[in-house]
Amino acid sequence: MPTCVRVVRAKISEKLPETDWSDPAWGNWSGNGVFLEFNLGTKDPCNSFMIHVRGGDGAANAVLKIAETPGWYALDTSEGEWL
Repeated sequence: MPTCVRVVRAKISEKLPETDWSDPAWGNWSGNGVFLEFNLGTKDPCNSFMIHVRGGDGAANAVLKIAETPGWYALDTSEGEWL
């Protein structure tokens, strides 16, 4: 597994420790009616990844928790705005 992917997985797992990494390129997390899928890919270096979000009111909070990582930002692609 590329170093970049390992680092990103570790950072996500720090914020959302219940994330399932059964597939190294995809992570799955769920809680409080929210489901997140992390599409990391397998390339190194990596400079972005996609989060597929399903759920209610807590979805933005879960994504923002990850975006607290220094140097990381969250873009809502459906609205074209930064969270």
